[in-house]
Amino acid sequence: MVDILVLGNVNADWVFRLDAPVHAGLETSGEDLGLRPGGAAANAASALAVAGNRARLVGFVGSDEIGDRLLALMAEDGRPWDTAGIVRLPGPTPACLILIDPNGERVIIGTHRNTTPPDWPEINMDGVACAYAASRWGLPAPLAARLRAAEIPLVCQWRPGYTVAAAQVLVVSEDEVPPGHADDPWRGVQAEGLAPEWLVVTQGARGAYATDGTTRLTCPAAPATVVDATGAGDAFAAGLVHGLARRWPMEACLATGSAWGARAVGHLGSTFPKVSEDIASDPGIAAVTRHHAAKVTSD
Repeated sequence: MVDILVLGNVNADWVFRLDAPVHAGLETSGEDLGLRPGGAAANAASALAVAGNRARLVGFVGSDEIGDRLLALMAEDGRPWDTAGIVRLPGPTPACLILIDPNGERVIIGTHRNTTPPDWPEINMDGVACAYAASRWGLPAPLAARLRAAEIPLVCQWRPGYTVAAAQVLVVSEDEVPPGHADDPWRGVQAEGLAPEWLVVTQGARGAYATDGTTRLTCPAAPATVVDATGAGDAFAAGLVHGLARRWPMEACLATGSAWGARAVGHLGSTFPKVSEDIASDPGIAAVTRHHAAKVTSD
């Protein structure tokens, strides 16, 4: 079993399934699906745990009743993730209102966001093969330096407030590339003074690509029936981390991320589906990844 450190957002997601797509002036009905665990770090950790990793989740929830319920749901979930690193902070638990339309697309509205960076707990890095940071507060420089000194590869999102300058791999959705850099995201990364080994850009139904400034690897999207797009980007990032922890080449990591993202959208929920769940047209993590890896091309 491979140890992977996952640092960042753990949210309470309040979910409503709408009867009509969202648009200006919409008045519609819907179904209250209740509270479920969410947040970029929790979503990624859930996928890594399903794939047989020891996902060591470090994040923060509030001291309120919602925090109690959220931790209870995670404990009852049954997947082998390590949630001992989740810290209780004074005040409300970070939460999101998620509206899912009939096409599986979603609108996410953040509520009760703590804007004050918390004090991160002491983290044991012994045996960690890779780390993923998905924190709205970023990571403290000393923590990032410890990861670098321990030669632990770090993956994080390229996003204001989230980006860790020391990260070896940056991940960004094509829609979230900073203004002015859509035509050449790699140059945009350099313009911000960042020096990753790889930049990975997801492109929705068009797939994803990875570039190191010289080589560009292109991977098509795996076939999927969209039920709920929430957490798909987190599942993609988890697939990358799963491969990097095993020191796979980027081609295999990219294919794994694409396959996991496709599996995530076919499942109703923010966290990754368990292997035992019957997902239509999805024969499983390993089989999808092997099939998809053959389609990665180099430009």
